[in-house]
Amino acid sequence: MCVKLRISLVHSVLLVTMLAHVAVAGGNWECLGGWEGDSQGQGYAFVGAGGGLPVSHTSAVITRLATSLLCYRFSQGDSTTRVSSPGLSLTSGISHAGRDVTVVVLAGPEIRWNDERTAPNGAGQIRFAHDRQWSGVIQGYFNASLAPRSWLTLLASYGGANRYVFSRLILSHRFKEKAPLFGLEGTAQGNGDVKSAQVGASLEIADVIGAMSLKLGAGFKSSWSSDRTRTPAAFVGVVWIPNVTECCHTSSCGSPLSFKASHEDV
Repeated sequence: MCVKLRISLVHSVLLVTMLAHVAVAGGNWECLGGWEGDSQGQGYAFVGAGGGLPVSHTSAVITRLATSLLCYRFSQGDSTTRVSSPGLSLTSGISHAGRDVTVVVLAGPEIRWNDERTAPNGAGQIRFAHDRQWSGVIQGYFNASLAPRSWLTLLASYGGANRYVFSRLILSHRFKEKAPLFGLEGTAQGNGDVKSAQVGASLEIADVIGAMSLKLGAGFKSSWSSDRTRTPAAFVGVVWIPNVTECCHTSSCGSPLSFKASHEDV
């Protein structure tokens, strides 16, 4: 498992726990964070905070600052490259919360520091590459109520620095009032170097601290490089987010960073 990814998980838990007390205390602020990793050392971690300004009874302008770490690997012929990409983004956008539908769209600049380690599969010299890239990121969130205690959620993001696309479809249901939220998820993500598809299940426990939820997930993942090398893996994840059913006129409306999850804010 990527060492930096482990460190970011610890930092995310500590920072989000601290910021949660600010969110619970009131005001148009939210915090959220999380981590997801697989058995091949790939994954992401993120932590973010933001605020919102209501512009109508159902809409708000929101801004969020987030830091994240993306780790992945890919094969090219007789070598394997591991990428570690920490980043920082500042996004703004609009949220709209109707009776049964919530939509959030965010966009803004990001900076990423990419570290690449390329090792031959046999004997040979290990090569290192480092670069810094300024680019843009766009994120979207859609949530619709399908029936009492049932929801459909779509998360999507694109980061220009790594040309990385992330999308996740979630079907979730609460079997009785105040019970944990059970979900089935399908995810597709990647760029020109590596792509992956995964399926899994999640369990969201509401009101862990105030209006904050703890979401746990696990499942199976398949990745393939541009040379068509396939790698199976298992994955686990944990996300700290505002309650999915507690949508308000702050940046927590829809919790669009819950992908990188929320990746993720990848």
